[in-house]
Amino acid sequence: MLNEIGFGENGFTSNFAGNTFDEFKEALPRLVEISKGINLSEGYVPQTIYWMFVDGRPVAYGKLRHNLNKKLLECKRQIPHTYYSMKHHEKMKAS
Repeated sequence: MLNEIGFGENGFTSNFAGNTFDEFKEALPRLVEISKGINLSEGYVPQTIYWMFVDGRPVAYGKLRHNLNKKLLECKRQIPHTYYSMKHHEKMKAS
């Protein structure tokens, strides 16, 4: 499932592509910490991951940064608050 969603596009990288389901489950507590702003590396901001489902199956996920820090705001390329990654065949349905 996670491998089908892929690595993302436009500079967005997936946290999950290439991971086993057990590795994904092990990562969940850390993702909760990140969403709460706990133990973030310098320069990082809190972000929450939202899963999108169709007929009970995950087809995409999106990340929402809670804020942008000074470094992100001053970056020469525009850094958005949101990113998403979707299964390729689901993108084709939307066309």
